[in-house]
Amino acid sequence: MNYKNLKKKIQSIFFVYLILNFIAYLKTIINYRFIFKKKIKKKIIKKKNLLNILSKRKKSKCSNICHIIGSGYSVNRSKTKINTKNDFIMGCNLAALIDLKFDLYSIEFASIDKKYEPKHTVRNIVKYKLQKERTFIIFKNITSNKLDFSFLKTYNNMANFILDYSWRCFNTTQLKYYIENYILKKNKKLFYQYNSTLVLLISIAYELNFKKIVIHGLDFGGKYFFSNQNIIHKNRHLIYKNELNTYKNHNISRKGSYQSHKTLNMNLMFKLISSSLLKKKVTLYSATKNSASSKFLKLFNK
Repeated sequence: MNYKNLKKKIQSIFFVYLILNFIAYLKTIINYRFIFKKKIKKKIIKKKNLLNILSKRKKSKCSNICHIIGSGYSVNRSKTKINTKNDFIMGCNLAALIDLKFDLYSIEFASIDKKYEPKHTVRNIVKYKLQKERTFIIFKNITSNKLDFSFLKTYNNMANFILDYSWRCFNTTQLKYYIENYILKKNKKLFYQYNSTLVLLISIAYELNFKKIVIHGLDFGGKYFFSNQNIIHKNRHLIYKNELNTYKNHNISRKGSYQSHKTLNMNLMFKLISSSLLKKKVTLYSATKNSASSKFLKLFNK
């Protein structure tokens, strides 16, 4: 048995899986207490407090429907299904380039070495759009080893920092366990996610007791919605230099589809989340038949 196969066999042992993620949890806590807290003089917002704030916002809506906006091209067709007055709207990173007002927005771009990351564009979105619209903004991944802290400090008065965790799962059994016992477990004190910010937002929507959660732009391929030149032109005052083109060129192949992420098995992850939510009498919908997610998620109709 070679090293790679032996490593996979060891990682598949459930006890080893728990130990590895506990060690990762300790590293996250150490990074937060001894690096983030020293560099950034601002407290994180606790999960309980965030949910209380969002629950008050939810009361102003009457549909009990939560829309979560991703970046796939299908958003251009599905956004008309959103009742902007009565529905709760969440988004992340570049989603606000679409013409919507958000209730909750998550951002994470502040890397010191990822030159393809559109961090200046996202900061412009926060500063010149989301703040004016009184969107509640959270900043995640604050314990990353590659943060530009001088850049991150510019968010001190614009965003609320959260401490989130992402477990590593090496097989379907482990992923199911993580979803059931952490991502979709109510009254946990901490934020949990897995591979995609959309998962974090789904977990928050579930904690807020939404019965219908609609995912937009979860396409697993194709172009971004902001590949539309009308959107680029309308948001030209927010887009920093050539950032969006660099970002698209990094993430989209010459054939016009997302680069391969087979190891993440994103389709399986969302299928498992949907299945778990159904057991809890919550439905995860695909916003449009034009999205690849409609192949395994129920199609949302107004």
